[in-house]
Formats: sequence, C-alpha cells, structure tokens
Amino acid sequence: MGGKLTLIDCPGLSDSEGRDQQFLDEMTTELKGVPIINLIVLIITGDRLANSTLIENVKLLEVLCGGQSVWKHVIVVVTRVDYNPMEMEEKDWLDSLEEKEDEVKEIFQDKFG
Repeated sequence: MGGKLTLIDCPGLSDSEGRDQQFLDEMTTELKGVPIINLIVLIITGDRLANSTLIENVKLLEVLCGGQSVWKHVIVVVTRVDYNPMEMEEKDWLDSLEEKEDEVKEIFQDKFG
C-alpha cells in the first residue's frame, strides 16, 4: 500500500548529564543505516534560541547529514513559548512571538545562509 517509513527519535544535545558524545555516536550509527533522509524535525525550547550550544548543535546536524543541503529537509519547531494572561496582554505576547520568530530566522540566516 505504501512505502517504508523509518523514524529515529534522537535524544537532545546539551544534556545535563554530559552524555552528548554518547548520543552523537548513537545518532551517527543510526543515520548511517538510513539510505535517504526526507525530513528532520529539529525541536528547540524557546529559552535556548540564542544559546551558543544551539548553534554548535545545528552545525553538527549539518556534518552528520551531509552539509548545508540538509536544510531542504529540516522543519524547526520551537516549544515552551508560553502565554500567561496574568503576566502579559495577548497582543504583547503575540508581538514577542513575532520577535522570537525573527530572531530564529536571523540566527539561521547568519550561521547557515
């Protein structure tokens, strides 16, 4: 009926227990067994958008997946961008989201063209 789908759920980097190298080794092993990568979903928490570790990890993604052409297959999802009506008005929150979106675009444009 359809084609084969391979889903690989990789642990996050910048691990609080210092297991990045272990995770990278596991990701590399898994990715070597996948002939074609059609989509990568990169999930980033909102508080790490301007984090230098994020930039390092994104560059690492390029290395693991064959260079800048990988960006044709990446969707970036930003999580934990909460709205609390007790802390700010909805319009201010929406404005702050737009600013964050612009920040993310700028970070990726500056670092990866």
